[in-house]
Amino acid sequence: MTKFHRWLMGCLPWLAMTGWGAEVFLLPQGAGARDGSSLANALAASQGGWQRAWDALPPGGTLVLGSGDYGAASLTITNGGEPGRPKSVRGVDSGGGLPRFSGTFDRARPAKSGHTVVLVPAAAAHWVVSGLRLRNCAIGVLVRAGASHFTLADLEMEGVREGIRLTGAAHAEIRDCRMTNYTKRGLRLVQAGPGLRISGCTADAGGAAWATEPFHIGFAIESTTAEVTPATAVTFTGCEARNHYHNVGAKYWNADGFCAEREALAVRYVRCGSYDNTDGGWDDKGPHTVLEDCRALGNKRNFRFWGGATLTGCVTAFARHPGGSGGAAGLWCSGRVTARRTTWYGNPAAISFDGQGTVELEQCLVVRPGPLPETLWNPELARRVQAKETVVAVQGDPQTDPQLEAPAPGWKGEGNAFYSRRYGAQCGVPSRGR
Repeated sequence: MTKFHRWLMGCLPWLAMTGWGAEVFLLPQGAGARDGSSLANALAASQGGWQRAWDALPPGGTLVLGSGDYGAASLTITNGGEPGRPKSVRGVDSGGGLPRFSGTFDRARPAKSGHTVVLVPAAAAHWVVSGLRLRNCAIGVLVRAGASHFTLADLEMEGVREGIRLTGAAHAEIRDCRMTNYTKRGLRLVQAGPGLRISGCTADAGGAAWATEPFHIGFAIESTTAEVTPATAVTFTGCEARNHYHNVGAKYWNADGFCAEREALAVRYVRCGSYDNTDGGWDDKGPHTVLEDCRALGNKRNFRFWGGATLTGCVTAFARHPGGSGGAAGLWCSGRVTARRTTWYGNPAAISFDGQGTVELEQCLVVRPGPLPETLWNPELARRVQAKETVVAVQGDPQTDPQLEAPAPGWKGEGNAFYSRRYGAQCGVPSRGR
């Protein structure tokens, strides 16, 4: 057999794929006839097989990856599918769990170790990646410029520098992804475009053990495009951030659960939670930030807003000071904040200010740990806070105790823990049963 014939025989499985059905099957080392027609005859993903399979896949086709250890295999997506016919990678549990990818990332050398598993270097559209388990890589998924109409789903990234980093992404969905034990970011968005939706995702940095570079942020929105307006806001739904850590001794400790910079023009959070971070549960600087039914517990400053923010039906409780400078507070404000039907509980300070900030409270419930002052707010707060139909209560006081259902530092949003049996629909978070 000549060299040409050997080359042609090696190409036949990939050339044949364009005539197949919607699914092509792969395993780490392949199986059976290695023609991709089934898991029993899977193509080999090793030695660049995953990449060749993707490049040969037609629009509407899916690469199905079965159980196994795919090592440091990687994929570069330079072309996608068509509207209504995306190209897809889908991991399945064929008997040994979802497919696993692993590299050589070293948290002691975060900027100089590891690789990217899925790279999208340019504006590829109409593609899906789902059902993968990524370990010890520098970045799980990296989109460098302008991808759109894509989906990332059911991805688990552990022991990484960054889980997902997207630049210029628009009209895309990230759902049910879990980022744990990372040194920098869980999800990082730069120049985020309209129609970007993140739902059911978790970012858990792993605390002090993983704080090997400054500094942890769970969900970071560095900027949005000019097309992002309050009507087309980048939206987070049902996401949670926890255990972001930064220790610089007597200086100010950073590390936030959710963070948006000034160039993030409009961000909306719905039913999200942020817990046990050494700085902000939320630290948002943009002009249009909206939170609905969100909860922040155990952070130094549960809510921290520098621009314009509106909170509705939220809970801020058990703010705590982990160390360094700066005090703990339920809400820190240096901008313009409006809070409606929001409950404060067990915070060293309910509200604190820096610079020129104002807060409007409507039907809110502020529960103080000690005796009420002679006036509703001290002179500084009275100048900055406007309260309408708002109750300031004292925990344990027979006249004002709000009789909350079951407030606890470990609460993660289940049930009616912070609903007031005394004040009911008058103020504070509404009952979830109503």
